[in-house]
Amino acid sequence: MAKTYEALLKQKNSVKQDVSTAASSSRSALLTLQNKKQIADLEKKLLYNSKKNNYKVFNFTSCRKNEGVTSIITSLAHYFLAKKTEKKIVLIDGNLHDSGLYKFFQIPVEPGLTDLLTNRCTVSDAICRIEDRNLFVIPSGIPTRKTVREIPQNKIIELTKKIRDQFDYILIDAPPLLEASDSLSVAIASDLTFLVLRASKVQREVAEKAKLLLQGNDCAIGGVILNRALQVIPGWVYRLF
Repeated sequence: MAKTYEALLKQKNSVKQDVSTAASSSRSALLTLQNKKQIADLEKKLLYNSKKNNYKVFNFTSCRKNEGVTSIITSLAHYFLAKKTEKKIVLIDGNLHDSGLYKFFQIPVEPGLTDLLTNRCTVSDAICRIEDRNLFVIPSGIPTRKTVREIPQNKIIELTKKIRDQFDYILIDAPPLLEASDSLSVAIASDLTFLVLRASKVQREVAEKAKLLLQGNDCAIGGVILNRALQVIPGWVYRLF
């Protein structure tokens, strides 16, 4: 269930208090999250679709919360930086219900996506460059009554079209498909969606429901990313179950 507008407003007052601590713990987790081969495989998947299909907008979502979507995206961003790639990458925090990218990168939570959706700022106002590198972040912003429950599909399409020529990769951190209605709007507006599943947590029936929801709305699925698997597996599973 989505948080109330009043509860979300409290987020603005607590940003300065929790950003430093959260960012420190997130960065520590980043360095030990997933092995490099798995991250490299995901990067190759993005590169393949970028070259073959001219895809740029990659959406990452899950069935339910706490499955590791933000961890996957930040790990991928760290991998790009480590490679010293010349490609320009922007991360968009589309999870208005539980935003986290601003904490990880220690940037202001606003202006951000909610401000762009309500025409309260420009893209140049909302975007933050990270460490003078080719990595940029659009934080979530503070949800308003207009954006607290849903990201308008036409608005997210408009935004991605506006910045498409500026970046090689647009990576979206989306809310859970089965818990937030706006997650589907983000998926429809994206070129390709990856479904993040936390190992030993998500039931097959739940994952199947999320997959059918994407397929039923003509969303292209890039594959499944199995997160926090305890056993050794042969790479990430880029196939539909």
